[in-house]
Order: sequence, then C-alpha cells, then structure tokens
Amino acid sequence: MALVKEGSFYVMAYMEETKLEGVRPGYRAEITPLGGSVVLKGTVNSVAAGVTNASSSNDAKGMATVDSNLEWVRLAQRVPVRIQLDQQRGNLWPAGTTATVVITGAKDRDERQMTFFQKLALRLREFG
Repeated sequence: MALVKEGSFYVMAYMEETKLEGVRPGYRAEITPLGGSVVLKGTVNSVAAGVTNASSSNDAKGMATVDSNLEWVRLAQRVPVRIQLDQQRGNLWPAGTTATVVITGAKDRDERQMTFFQKLALRLREFG
C-alpha cells in the first residue's frame, strides 16, 4: 500500500527544449488529459536544471534521464516541468497517464473574448 498526501498531486510535463523560452516558474498552464474534455488549470512550479543524455555514460549526479524515441535522428531534448494543480479532483487520472499541456504565460487566457477561430487555433496548436 502507498499513501499519498491529499492536495499533493501535480503534473510532470516533459517539454521540448525548443519551447522552454515561454516556460517560467509562476506561469499558468492548461492541462487536458488524453481522451478528456475537462481542462485543468495549474501553475508552473519548477523547470529542471538539466537532463542527461540516455545514450551517454551513466549519470550519478541525480539529474533526470529522459529517453529518446529514435536514436538515429536528433530530437529536441525533453525537460521535466513540474506543474502544481489549482484544484485536486481526486484520483481521476492515474499516475503516468498522458495529457496535453499548454503554458499560457503569466496569466490565464480569457476565452470569453476570443473568436471561434482563435479558440480553434489554440486547440489545434495543442496537437503539435
């Protein structure tokens, strides 16, 4: 049996290094679990200080090791970004499930003032 402190749930997003310029602690995030229609909100808690290359020698410094999917092509490194959820919704999504994470900046985006096409463009952006 494992005990998990209530209110301690968070999302660990593995962001591409090419997209880290727009990610800072304190920035707001929208999290959409795969197959879900609920958008969770949260705040970036931290960005990892570094990661190791899985194809290099073993790392004993305690840095995160993020495996590449393809060894024969150069992929952008994935950096762990920890996001604290605003509201805990119980254990609806087990640890390790997939979600789409969008960092909205210093504050939440106001969808009430967006046109249909702006909302559609934002949703399409989430698919890569």
